[in-house]
Amino acid sequence: MKRTQLLWLGFAFVLALCLSASAALADYDVLVANFHGQVLRYSGAGAPLGVFASAPGWLPQDLAWGPDGNLYVTTGDVDGQVLRFNGTTGTYLGIFVSPGSGGLDNPDGLIFGPDRNLYVNSSDIGSVLRYDGTSGAFMDVFASHPSLTRSHNSVFGPDGNMYVSGSWHTNNVLRFNGQTGAFMDEFIPSGSGGLNNAHDLAFGPDGNLYVCSMYGDEVLRYNGQQGPSWTCSLRATA
Repeated sequence: MKRTQLLWLGFAFVLALCLSASAALADYDVLVANFHGQVLRYSGAGAPLGVFASAPGWLPQDLAWGPDGNLYVTTGDVDGQVLRFNGTTGTYLGIFVSPGSGGLDNPDGLIFGPDRNLYVNSSDIGSVLRYDGTSGAFMDVFASHPSLTRSHNSVFGPDGNMYVSGSWHTNNVLRFNGQTGAFMDEFIPSGSGGLNNAHDLAFGPDGNLYVCSMYGDEVLRYNGQQGPSWTCSLRATA
């Protein structure tokens, strides 16, 4: 029986294909945000299934499933905000994080952490902001660093720490303590393996870190424990 759970794929579409076997991917539907204020739905085989979610006057940036099973979307309009949609029907449920809350400015990536709270990359202020995962209320600036200005996404690693893609001009990935948000190190140095504008990132089932090199048109793989030991790349061709 086809699984009803949806697999989110935004800019990380190619990345997810790398990390998922085709048979497993076919058991899921795929969500893709576009620049027309829509989240489109496709079967795992790529067949279009229509518009899953939409809202007037918004520009979706990134998507994440919440622990409540609903879909959360960052938007690039006004100061930026986080919207919530019913995870089954796509019905708009309202604003979860209000524009400017906690200094939110041009939000991009978002992820629910092990503590079930919401972490949002506020790219214009170079910080990852934390919000209550139930109410959307601002909690604190969880992580901050000069390299996070215009950063795209964050992920929690197998070690429990947070990994954040650097800005388009630093071309790196930073690591922060997953409990305190304290800066730990530059996990992937600038330009390692040809990294050029790190975008989405994810840890694969092999424990390694996969990073979308947006301007390089590649997905790069790094040692999940050591970082800079680059191992391979995948390039999409027309």
